[in-house]
Amino acid sequence: MRPDHKIIEALKELEQISGDSLTMCAPRRMSLEPVKTLRSAVLGDQYQKLVEFARKEYSGLEVLSELMSDNNFLSKMAESGWNRGSIETCYAIIRHQEAKGPIYTVNESLSMLLDDTGVKKNIPVRFLAAPKRTCYIEFEPPEFRRASDYIIYDDGRLSVCEGCYIQERQFDVLPKMSAVDREGLELDPHKPTRLLYVGFSASPLNSRKTQSVQFDAMDYASLYIQDENEALGDMLERNLNHIMSKKSVQLSSPRELDIFMDAYRRNFTRLFKVLFYLNVERRQQVTVNEASDLEKRMESVAEKKRGKLSRQLQRTYDRIVVGPQSYTPRHERIASGSLTPGTKAPHYRSGYFGIRWMGTGQAKTPELRRIPEVIVNKELLNEGVKVKDYEIRSP
Repeated sequence: MRPDHKIIEALKELEQISGDSLTMCAPRRMSLEPVKTLRSAVLGDQYQKLVEFARKEYSGLEVLSELMSDNNFLSKMAESGWNRGSIETCYAIIRHQEAKGPIYTVNESLSMLLDDTGVKKNIPVRFLAAPKRTCYIEFEPPEFRRASDYIIYDDGRLSVCEGCYIQERQFDVLPKMSAVDREGLELDPHKPTRLLYVGFSASPLNSRKTQSVQFDAMDYASLYIQDENEALGDMLERNLNHIMSKKSVQLSSPRELDIFMDAYRRNFTRLFKVLFYLNVERRQQVTVNEASDLEKRMESVAEKKRGKLSRQLQRTYDRIVVGPQSYTPRHERIASGSLTPGTKAPHYRSGYFGIRWMGTGQAKTPELRRIPEVIVNKELLNEGVKVKDYEIRSP
């Protein structure tokens, strides 16, 4: 079948996929066969090149460096209207697929726990690491997508942010980049570098372009880490200041820039909290194989029943659900009686992720810990701390 025919057939199939399929996060939507077929047909010969780069776990920066020296690619890029951003987005999707990167989904209880938990800015950035070099962090279960308050600012519109791709790469020395970027990020060209690619994906649910599963809008950033002991807050501000200097040129007003940066900071904060939780609470994970189980079931049923199961498959996916079985937000836990004038009411002091030194003497080592919240003036509680159990819905 010719590429143009493949595109037409893929688009016809995509028109039939809607409803709850739109609530699935980007890695699952991008893995649907019509979406993969469409991407392969549009990219043509360049698709296999990106696959080969992905199998070597190249960074987007390396991929662009290789492709920009290829005259055939530059011609195709000009003809198709691609830009550097669209290529990096495309490559991030393909790398995740080739690596069979896992999806880590934050459950409802963990979402509430993280809302009650802060992050100390002096945590060394070496603790900022994902469980896998190629993976995806989904901020909420898909059934919460329509009511989500996580956003990214995309093409002049606030879109729901589903979560983010994470892709890591180590370099012996800083990879080639423009002098402007290197100086803006305060990087040493001779130092080893850990590159952390973060791509926040937008949901198609409120897209002004297309409400289709093929929607692949993404806001991405590359975090360059050369000092693993650098404070998390310093690293983030250095990178955000550089991003802000570039975005100020692209966005039409200071207000737009403020909206963008507020959303960006919030998304980074949530990402860091999830990664730290994954570091300190490794046992709080449940593997859910909805798609794999459904595919096995399809193999054992008669042909006439496969159509219905195939449509169900377009609304399910495998993921690792992360978080405790239950959690009660702190504002729901305290009931106090009458207090003496001037007495501070019982209240929670926030929990936080921070560093604790373990061991003795010179053998002390820093370890990341989640420090639980504490009740101040606990003795003044009227009826003690009331803990409400939440029903945890099946993801």
